[in-house]
Amino acid sequence: MIKKRVLFPLLMLFFLFSSTLWAIRNKIELPTQLKLEVEVLLNEGLVLHKNLVEDNLRQATKTMRRVLSQKKRVDKQLSKAKNTRPHLEKILNAIQVNMENALSEDAKNRDEYLKATFEQLVQILKVFKVTEYPVFFCSKNKTLWYQEDKRKPRTPVSHKLYKTCGHSIQI
Repeated sequence: MIKKRVLFPLLMLFFLFSSTLWAIRNKIELPTQLKLEVEVLLNEGLVLHKNLVEDNLRQATKTMRRVLSQKKRVDKQLSKAKNTRPHLEKILNAIQVNMENALSEDAKNRDEYLKATFEQLVQILKVFKVTEYPVFFCSKNKTLWYQEDKRKPRTPVSHKLYKTCGHSIQI
């Protein structure tokens, strides 16, 4: 027979593990119109990824501006997300600050702001019920990003140096 001193901690560990697993599996649902606007924002992130990988800085700059304007459209829908508003609002504000800085900085600092922007976009994928994309991590430049292609990771930051860097991760 199992003693109470052993059983209680085992039960507590089980409940802690199961509640953590529940939180990981159950993403937050967004109101329909807000979800649509967030998904447009994520699609702009995919376009930005493509522009950066193809080294098309002119197009990337245009896409960064579109990300900012889409962020404003998402902001207009935020009032519909009562319980999730503060969390999504913080993510969106971080995206805005990083995009604005990326647009105004030189190439070296721009990479850091772009890296931070992609981390925030991945945070949206991780927390909210939206279209799922494969997420990758490059340990050489510590970049986290998402892209459409599941098989061939292509880091959007420092892609000339780290063409083959990146492995798929589960969020």
